[in-house]
Amino acid sequence: MMSILTIALCITFITSTTFDLYQICDCSQLIFQYDCLSASLECNWDYDNNECYDKPCSEIYYQNACLKQLKRCYWAQSSCFNFTSCGQMLESKYNYDCQGQNYYCPQYYQYYCLSIKDVQVCPSITDPDICNYYQSLQGICIWNGQSCTLAQSCTQFFNNGSSNCPWEYCQHSWDPSYQQEFCSPNQYSDLKTQSQCAQGIQILGPYLQNIIGCYWNPIVNLCQERVPSQMNYANCYLYSRGTYYWNSKTKENGDCVPCSQFQELLIISIFITILI
Repeated sequence: MMSILTIALCITFITSTTFDLYQICDCSQLIFQYDCLSASLECNWDYDNNECYDKPCSEIYYQNACLKQLKRCYWAQSSCFNFTSCGQMLESKYNYDCQGQNYYCPQYYQYYCLSIKDVQVCPSITDPDICNYYQSLQGICIWNGQSCTLAQSCTQFFNNGSSNCPWEYCQHSWDPSYQQEFCSPNQYSDLKTQSQCAQGIQILGPYLQNIIGCYWNPIVNLCQERVPSQMNYANCYLYSRGTYYWNSKTKENGDCVPCSQFQELLIISIFITILI
């Protein structure tokens, strides 16, 4: 029974349609020229050797492009710098928006940005003031009256003695029929423009950097979900927010696959479980 459950869990993760922004592709993984050119803000294509390579951080001029290179760059003072550690980033003592400097440094604490490995988990927090809206790796923390727990839905934020709706992941609304405020998840229908749709929907958890991929359907003028199995060589990298790439050097015989090796490890675990 345990083996069946493990396999089911693995399959659930593998077929997930969320894109983890902590698993952005390295330039060297972009073997298809079109992908590398799509990432031209942070990567360069070597036409002599037919390979993609990192653009120096100092030559990356846009914040979004700099953030996508979280393993080697960070953004501060309207420029992109070489990343060494979260605590050594310029402005880390004065800038509360740590994620705006580097996704790997999501939490501000005592004048410094903390790396993801130093961020607390919700149950370890005993102070309600620290707990509420604390961004742990698993998601946003919330105080339930007795302890600090992981928020499972947007509606919980109006049931904890607070009326703050975290706008990055939820939306605030008013129901005139019931004369009541609500905090609810963002929906595809809420994304009214092509540029909004391209950003995807950032979900409440886990990890706070998971995006549900979307694309703009020009036929019906609506934002709709896009999953990797529906992607082709022309939109794999773009629609996945740079977390998937085309694994062939040509348009033919390729697939849209994740940059992270995490899913491959899950597949291996399935076979190990079956053997056990």
